[in-house]
Amino acid sequence: MAGAADSREMTLERRAQLIRRYEQACYQMCYYLLRSEPLAMEAALAAVETLLSDACFYEQEEQSRLEAVKRTAIRCSLKRIVV
Repeated sequence: MAGAADSREMTLERRAQLIRRYEQACYQMCYYLLRSEPLAMEAALAAVETLLSDACFYEQEEQSRLEAVKRTAIRCSLKRIVV
């Protein structure tokens, strides 16, 4: 039973390590769109949380992952724009 829990934790740890490689680029995209540090932080956090739970993200090649980060950052940023 403990082995299954350890396996899930390792998977989550590996996902977190992979996501960390994209955090800065994600924030930069959000900031570029929003021009507000607090809103960019909020959007980037939402984007990272979305990607963290996306199993397909981890199976993609590097370029596809970057495109997914871009799409997710844009979507999360647009949700924070007040019209």
